[in-house]
Amino acid sequence: MLQSTRDSIGSRSPLKVNRVYETTAWSFFVSFESFYALHALLFGGFSAYCVIFVRFATPNPELGRLLMSLLGLIVTGLGIMIVAVDLNHWKFARHITIETFPKEHELEVHLKDFTLRLKDGDIDRIVVYSNNTRLNLGFVSYYLANGGHFALPFKTKGMRAIQEYFKNVRVEYRIQRIPLIPVTDRLD
Repeated sequence: MLQSTRDSIGSRSPLKVNRVYETTAWSFFVSFESFYALHALLFGGFSAYCVIFVRFATPNPELGRLLMSLLGLIVTGLGIMIVAVDLNHWKFARHITIETFPKEHELEVHLKDFTLRLKDGDIDRIVVYSNNTRLNLGFVSYYLANGGHFALPFKTKGMRAIQEYFKNVRVEYRIQRIPLIPVTDRLD
């Protein structure tokens, strides 16, 4: 966290120093959200075990089983949703490298099949899709002046550099419960 702050402000910011950000599987999947999804899936498994094998000693054991089943299903569903969003977003973050060029005030986004060199005026607007919760799942769609667009998940390394380079671009915020990136957001 300290290194991230140190490398993003002042004389070491991406506006002053050439930086290369590469999104790896490790940096993408090892996160708080992934830890939470693992925890939720384990709790769901534990709940299923309790419902099947544990004997409830209450006046109404069927009610105990029902409540434990509902709790397990809700938590497991949340874990599955996080895994589904991560797998959907990984298709868009894999092979992404962002490189800054502070002297020219430009940056390059190396996508899977080609490279975009972006400078002032190239991005027309930015749309941020988020679930607006503490888990902070979401993605950003960049609409280019030439009519194309592409999307990058929040977990993509270098997203802050793009924000720094394009501070004056119009930004829209939209809330989605499950922020999956549509296949149409791949740049053609």
